[in-house]
Amino acid sequence: MPNATTSRRRQGWIAGILTIVTPGLGHLYAGAPAMGALAFTAAILALDAAIAVGAYAPLGVFNLFLLFAIPIAAIAIAARHAVHTARRSDEDYKLRPYNRWYVYVAIILLAAFVAQPIDSGLVRAYLAQAYRIPSTAMAPTILVDDYLYVRNFLRPPQAVRRGQIVVFASLTDSGVMVMKRVTGVPADTLQMRRDTLLVDGVPQVEPFTQHIDPSGDVADSMMQWQAAYVTAAVDRARYVPTRSNWGPIVVPPGSYFVLGDNRDNSFDSRYYGFVPRDRVRGRPLRLYYSFDPDAPRPLRWLTAVRWHRIGEPVR
Repeated sequence: MPNATTSRRRQGWIAGILTIVTPGLGHLYAGAPAMGALAFTAAILALDAAIAVGAYAPLGVFNLFLLFAIPIAAIAIAARHAVHTARRSDEDYKLRPYNRWYVYVAIILLAAFVAQPIDSGLVRAYLAQAYRIPSTAMAPTILVDDYLYVRNFLRPPQAVRRGQIVVFASLTDSGVMVMKRVTGVPADTLQMRRDTLLVDGVPQVEPFTQHIDPSGDVADSMMQWQAAYVTAAVDRARYVPTRSNWGPIVVPPGSYFVLGDNRDNSFDSRYYGFVPRDRVRGRPLRLYYSFDPDAPRPLRWLTAVRWHRIGEPVR
């Protein structure tokens, strides 16, 4: 009869399941902690590589396959190796100090609440962060339930070009990130006349915008902040801006003026003012998934996916 320090040979199926739960745990169970640490690291790096493919590589059919295949393959290889390691163990395997259920539970918790959050933080800072779009403010460029990657800036950018879409910390809601298009940079003179944006007096061609609200153009008291920035030719005391007619105003140094592409239904700089440069956090890269919430019910998991949008760069 085996004593309290031994057990039967390690079971391959248990090693495989533990690896799927947390890569590397199956190797630990099989008595190979160094290989377990390597398997866990490889799985984390594989997931990071998949995020890099999704965020930066043009997502054709092959790269879309890689997006899912890289992490799945890493876990499958680790599980297969853990199974093989367990099956090669001695008949009377001597339990190590780490072969205890509470050690396995502790490792699962450490992986889930320490290692993975640290890696996620590094990925968000140096690689990309995933976002889901909840509103129509940037339609038709970005739709509700578009899922996209954003490249986060480690520090505020020295310059942002007019026409770029940026992510910035909301000026009105703490902790909320907002995505809009930059339409004015420092020293620009901006004006809108009957839904046409003018920059330094030149009408802008903006094929990415839409105007679909027939309710009419009315004055909005939230826009009165603009009076402090209008040009000298405007009587500030009689200045009454509206959604589609305002300005001309001058963008101050270190600030940007942003608008949503869905011009009739966007809460943007017209209402809350200029966006300081130090609030700009990043730029969207590309869509990795898109789902139509208004699609018919039957087979929504298939028919509601906007397949043609997956992999599209955000411009």
